[in-house]
Amino acid sequence: MWVPEVQKAFKALGDGKRECVVVGIESHICVTQTTLDLLKEGHKVYVIADGVSSCNAQEVPIALARLRAEGAVRYGHNLTALMTFADLLSSDYHDKRIVTL
Repeated sequence: MWVPEVQKAFKALGDGKRECVVVGIESHICVTQTTLDLLKEGHKVYVIADGVSSCNAQEVPIALARLRAEGAVRYGHNLTALMTFADLLSSDYHDKRIVTL
């Protein structure tokens, strides 16, 4: 969620929109709220489909469909790892920062 601690971490990165990767538990609550907050702030959000869960497994596909409809990009962990490796090899990698909360 876009709580003060997250806002502070993003502010420390400087101006500009970010690419954010979201994983977590309770896809229909925490993951959804965090993703919607990041999208509202104008960030590009990638939700790792096999990196989210729920105590009710039926909630996961519903949450992922909603997030996709709202503008999030749905990926699996393998593609995310490949994209990260490609970024490491790219010349613009020095402009990327990683924040974990």
